[in-house]
Amino acid sequence: MKDLEKFYREKFGIQSQNLLDWAIRHTTVRTLEKGEPLIHAGEPQRKLCFLCSGVLRGFSVDKKVRTQRSALRRHPAMR
Repeated sequence: MKDLEKFYREKFGIQSQNLLDWAIRHTTVRTLEKGEPLIHAGEPQRKLCFLCSGVLRGFSVDKKVRTQRSALRRHPAMR
């Protein structure tokens, strides 16, 4: 709990205890294994995700079934 409070205070500058409490209540920390999907194609998104370490690869398929890849790395400020 203290790690989340520190994360929100340092990375987003949140000072309000009420806002911190709300953010922490609505936060789920997940650790993914290599190759484990974060989001599945067609799955509606209702969450905001933060990459705190590692690399996340994204794939998208257009109407002509061409695959495009991209990779996201943790921003240095997210240490």
